Amino acid sequence: MGDARQLRIYSTFDGDAELDEPIERFVISLAERVDGLQDAQLIGDLEGLAKLAAELRDDAAKLGYPQLVEASASLVDTCLAGHAEEALEQLVTITEIAQAVRLGHRGAF
Repeated sequence: MGDARQLRIYSTFDGDAELDEPIERFVISLAERVDGLQDAQLIGDLEGLAKLAAELRDDAAKLGYPQLVEASASLVDTCLAGHAEEALEQLVTITEIAQAVRLGHRGAF
């Protein structure tokens, strides 16, 4: 993904007044959600990690973050296949994408 600290990711629904508040809540919750993913990975709970990643995937899809959808969907598949090392690599990518989403959202900081 590169240097995510430089990258800013915006919702494809940016500017849709009806989604402004849900997008803001989603973006602000990302840090806590990524922490939950990392906690599940740390204890080796691939089933729990897959569940959390699926929830993130679904919410990101509803709110217009296709990069996060793709990365989360990939993590779900990896977890269900039982590939713990690959799951860790994908979790790093999700963490970088989440940071870029937060940087792109005007109300996140």
